[in-house]
Amino acid sequence: MSDTTSKPNSTPLTQRATLALTLLLATTPHLRAQTAPLPAQLAAAKTVFIANAFEAGGPASEAAYNQVYAAVQVLNRFTLVSSPQQADLILQFGLTPNGLAEVLHITDPKTNVRLWSVSEGIRIGVRGSTAAKNTQIAINNLANDLQTICTPQPPTAP
Repeated sequence: MSDTTSKPNSTPLTQRATLALTLLLATTPHLRAQTAPLPAQLAAAKTVFIANAFEAGGPASEAAYNQVYAAVQVLNRFTLVSSPQQADLILQFGLTPNGLAEVLHITDPKTNVRLWSVSEGIRIGVRGSTAAKNTQIAINNLANDLQTICTPQPPTAP
C-alpha cells in the first residue's frame, strides 16, 4: 500500500534544490551573513559627556543622573568631561515615554548625529526600595551595553 499523504515541497527535486542551495551558502563565504560594522566613533571615543534626559526634575532625576555617572565611571573606559565640546561622544540617559525602560542615546557632538540607542526594561516594583533597585539594575545594564558597543571589534575576514 502506498502512502497517499504527501507534504508540499517534499519532492525529490525540491529536496535536491534545497540541499544544493544549503551547500552553496555554506561554501561561499561572501554570501554568508556578516555583522555590519558599528560607527567608528564608538570604538574610537576616549571622552564622554553625560547628558541628563530624565524629564522629571528634582531629587529623582538627580539621583538617576548620579547613578548613571557612577556606572559609567566604573567601566574605566572613558574620561568623563564637563561639556559636550570636550567630548568624543554624548551619552544621553533617560526614560522611555512609558517609563518602563531606561534608554541611552549615543550622539556624535561634532555632527549631532545619533550613532546608537539602546534600552533596558525596568521591572516594576511595588515598594519604593524595589523600584529603586530595579532602576539601578537597568542603569547598570545600560552601562554594560555601552561597554560592549564601544569596545573595538576585531576586523572580520573577507
